[in-house]
Formats: sequence, structure tokens, C-alpha cells
Amino acid sequence: VVRGPNGMLPVTRNRAFQQLPLEVEWVVPVDAGDTLNETFFELSAKAIEKQPKVSVIHPHLCTNKGYQWDPPNVAVAKKPLHLENLFHCCPMYRRSLWNVAGGYDSSFTFGWEDWDFWVRVNQSVGLVAVNLPERCLYNYDPGDSHQTCVDHPKQCQAAFKTAHGNLNI
Repeated sequence: VVRGPNGMLPVTRNRAFQQLPLEVEWVVPVDAGDTLNETFFELSAKAIEKQPKVSVIHPHLCTNKGYQWDPPNVAVAKKPLHLENLFHCCPMYRRSLWNVAGGYDSSFTFGWEDWDFWVRVNQSVGLVAVNLPERCLYNYDPGDSHQTCVDHPKQCQAAFKTAHGNLNI
């Protein structure tokens, strides 16, 4: 649990990373209101054991309103990551990815800070992701920042294009 002034999600996540002991190798950000299934860590450990070079463990997502999302497989996605958000907000990943990306961009206070993070990591070192097949490992309670880009998609697209224009969005 991280305490401090509300700087929105990117600032809060960066603050949490800065407070972690250096020996912490894997992290899973769990946003307020969200929960992990009790088997998530065991299944993640088995996936890492089978594929030691994996850098992201991506769980199946469910909401309390019945929505379910199977994350696409990054390795065979039809569109590149900068054109389609292939990750939900809170997969488990190696701490080194945060270091490579320089943290979360604090200008993304409206949402999509995670998508921006994954695009920057992918540009820097590439992503090796494993999607866990078990259902509802991450239970998601969409918050206000998610709703901002649903309600104002053109503004969010413009901000994302400004941040990643070099990728020809």
C-alpha cells in the first residue's frame, strides 16, 4: 500500500516503484477496488518457470458487471502495440521494465498511462508476454480515468499521437 498525495495513477505507481526494495524482481500493480484470484501468483510462478525469459504475465480480466476480456497474444497480434492496446492496466511484470521505461509518464493523468508505458517498453527492449488461460484471475473495477477516454476518445487519441507520433499512429 502506497500513501501520499493524489497525483493520479502514474504518479502513484512511480512513487510505489521508488519505495520498493531493490531485490523485488516482479510487481503487479493492483488498483483500488481491484482484486486478484487466489491462484494468480501460483499460476504466474509456474509460467515463469516454464518460460524464464518472460517479462510480462497477463491474466484474464473480469469485471463485477460481467464483462470478460481475454488479452490478445502480443507475439501474433494483428496490429502493432502502438496502434492497439493489447494489455489491461495491471499485468504482473519484471521491475526492470519500469526502469527501462523511466517509469510511468505523469502527463497521462486522463487514462492510457499503461498503454503508453507498454509502448515505451516495447520500443526499448521488446516484450515477452505470457497470457494465463485461467478465467477471471484479475477482477477489475473500472475507475474514472478509464471513463475519461471512453467519453473523450478524440482528446485521448490526440494526446497519445503527440506522445508517440514517431510511430506513425
